[in-house]
Amino acid sequence: MGTPRGITHRMVRISEIGRMGHMREGSTESERRLFWEKIKNKVEFGTNFSGRILSWLPGDFKTNPIVQILHIKLKNPDAFKSAHDKFFNSIGNYMNGKTVGFGTIDVGSPDGATHWLAIATNKNDGGLIKVHHDFGNKFQKQQMEWWKTNGGIEFVDDFSLIIKKSYQ
Repeated sequence: MGTPRGITHRMVRISEIGRMGHMREGSTESERRLFWEKIKNKVEFGTNFSGRILSWLPGDFKTNPIVQILHIKLKNPDAFKSAHDKFFNSIGNYMNGKTVGFGTIDVGSPDGATHWLAIATNKNDGGLIKVHHDFGNKFQKQQMEWWKTNGGIEFVDDFSLIIKKSYQ
């Protein structure tokens, strides 16, 4: 899997505004503080950034733990969102169980990216290579429409990760 900027591990937190629980829910404030102190002593932290989710097709991260995340710059975010939503709605249940997300990077943008895109899958049905292959073959007409209507995109960075633990 890719390791941009020498990063070997990532912690990703996705939550709704106002529903931000803690992954160590049953612990006390001092136990949580100690937990993070131990982490900080063992981990060199990379860039921190945050943004909003603009589109989300929920899936099952236990079944589909491999996620490709793309950092992108968009010329026309509204056109991209429209093309993105139309594409994923047009391919029926192909992504059934596979999470697909799209959103903004509002604070701390890595490499000048303005948005992110995430696609989840698993290695049993061919992984990300199979998903991208199918987008270009099974859904070629829809993908061509997406390219024509997405408003302009520059790919800045991409990497894959495996979700080891999910708190819901």
